[in-house]
Amino acid sequence: MSRTLSTVAGITIVAVNLWLWRVPPGNLVGNQALFNRALLLGFQTFLFAFIGFFIADSVSRFWWNRWRPVDANAVITRKVIVTLQDGRRISGAMHEPAMPASPASRADLVIASYGFNDNQFRAMHVAQALAAAGYRVFTWDYRGRGETPGKITDLEGHVADLRGLVTHFYQAGLGSLHNLHLLGWSMGGMASIIAGLADERVDKIFAWSTWSDLRKRVLWRIYANPFALLRYFFKGELLHVSRSMNVRVSPVHYFDTLARCMGCKEKVVALARDKLFLCHARNDTLVGHDNFVENVRWLQLPRENQITFKKGSHLMIRKEPALIGLACRHFSGTGGRTA
Repeated sequence: MSRTLSTVAGITIVAVNLWLWRVPPGNLVGNQALFNRALLLGFQTFLFAFIGFFIADSVSRFWWNRWRPVDANAVITRKVIVTLQDGRRISGAMHEPAMPASPASRADLVIASYGFNDNQFRAMHVAQALAAAGYRVFTWDYRGRGETPGKITDLEGHVADLRGLVTHFYQAGLGSLHNLHLLGWSMGGMASIIAGLADERVDKIFAWSTWSDLRKRVLWRIYANPFALLRYFFKGELLHVSRSMNVRVSPVHYFDTLARCMGCKEKVVALARDKLFLCHARNDTLVGHDNFVENVRWLQLPRENQITFKKGSHLMIRKEPALIGLACRHFSGTGGRTA
């Protein structure tokens, strides 16, 4: 599909250049030099656009280096390949404290899930901080990331894989695990909520910058932004979410489904109050703060289960220490606060 769209885009660029240079199609017949000129100008336009996005991506990668993990004796990181019950192989990394953990968090496992544009490298700043605090943290490659086969746009597949990871680690560590927690942001927050809220094996869930209704409150922001649209288009990662899929990958619709399965909304509210902590920034322009408000209102989350930052944007820039502290507090069962 992405190759077809790229071909159409290339033909469109050539056609637009023909029009801009006022070259009638009839003049191209038998005039190879004129055709080559139009083709060259079309390629030049594409090249300039590609270089622009390449430079932007390079700057982005440089910016992300601010989170480059620092080698420390406090954390041990090892590569792990997990084989799920359905035979799928998921590559990941286990981050563990080098020193014995405190009794309150001994052997607790946190499965960390990142955002759509992220990867394990961009999740290590969170994983290693939690590991230094005494938790075992597993980061993993989504479908289409790292060594895990598939496509990053397979949102339902990511949820299924996270459920499979919960099953794998629960069965593998049934005698040694103290608790199993889920942590995630943006798309990872969605996956953590949908995969873990109703799962009795999951003790706590900590999520930030996640959406409530993907089609209604997020996708239009991407489609309305030409730079974001072209970026995802050229990378072959443009999301196409049907109405039926949206129900399955949007937390607020998942809450409705769960309420029907459990018999009433009050049971879902009580479940979320016991397990879930949500965070968001008011100036998040990608997944707007209205997503946070909708999730909180549906779940009737108490103030001790939520926090709103005035700034930080979608990436919660410079809020990482607060997030780690709140996550540790939530996982240990001592609650949180709202600011």
